[in-house]
Amino acid sequence: MRSKTLLLVLVAGVAVGAAGCDKVKRRLTGQPGGQVVATVGGEEITGLELRNELGGFSSPDPKIMKQAQDQALQQILVRDLLAQKAKDQKLDKTPLYSLQVRRGERTLLAQMYESKMFGNVAPPTRKEAENYIASNPDKFAKRRIIILERIVTAADRATKDKVASINSMEGLKSLLDAQATPYQETIATVDTLNADPDTIKGIEKLPPGEVFVFQQGNALVFNHVLQARDAPFRGELAIAFATDQLRKSQAMDFVRTQILGIRRAAEANITYAKGYKPDNPDFGVGPVKGAPGSPQASDSPAGGDAAAPASK
Repeated sequence: MRSKTLLLVLVAGVAVGAAGCDKVKRRLTGQPGGQVVATVGGEEITGLELRNELGGFSSPDPKIMKQAQDQALQQILVRDLLAQKAKDQKLDKTPLYSLQVRRGERTLLAQMYESKMFGNVAPPTRKEAENYIASNPDKFAKRRIIILERIVTAADRATKDKVASINSMEGLKSLLDAQATPYQETIATVDTLNADPDTIKGIEKLPPGEVFVFQQGNALVFNHVLQARDAPFRGELAIAFATDQLRKSQAMDFVRTQILGIRRAAEANITYAKGYKPDNPDFGVGPVKGAPGSPQASDSPAGGDAAAPASK
């Protein structure tokens, strides 16, 4: 999920005998050996730490894998060196450090518990996947690929008011050129399989050839539909996709329901200072439906656009 990524921690066991031999070897030679891949300032960096830094990355090409390992190891070394410098300046004794450590430790434990709950949810049945496909034709039987022509310019240099009369991309470019306003032309693809349904509805309501604009950060993004073509999504691949979407949605629903239950059950044991008792009956957990990662809240299309397009 995007607002709180579930952290999966893979723990690899190390044989006691091998670890013992490794310690003896290091004492005799002073060099890293066995499961220790390097040392810096007397601190060991293990193979487990290196694998965790790689984040599950793997490649069948030995050269690529070696390059990835080298990069990951250097990241660990630099981080450890900077951490040691911070300790030398006693930054680990500050209140801010203690607060961040406490927050980080509890966040990790909470994410691990959520991940465990998420993984315990049974996958949906094939029938459920088929029903999901039937109830979402825009994603499957009527799936479409929409090609957009785009012009991106700084929001502080060109506003919606200045381009209100523009009805074509050529007219927009002429206006921006006349104002000496820098802009970037690009092409974007919107796939109704993954797109936000509101975005698709907004595009479909526009008159043919209409230029529409939305703001993305500090930029204005102007769009024009170049082409839309049908791309039905059927067969076993569609079943697999629907199963995965349903699994995520059902697991998120289950996890949020469990969290809300845990939170409500704990309310009697919580004492608030005056003015700090929350007014939200859901205790900030929020609604279950439409949670990030569910089919109702898919990632926005074409580079993460945050809002459905609106006509000028």
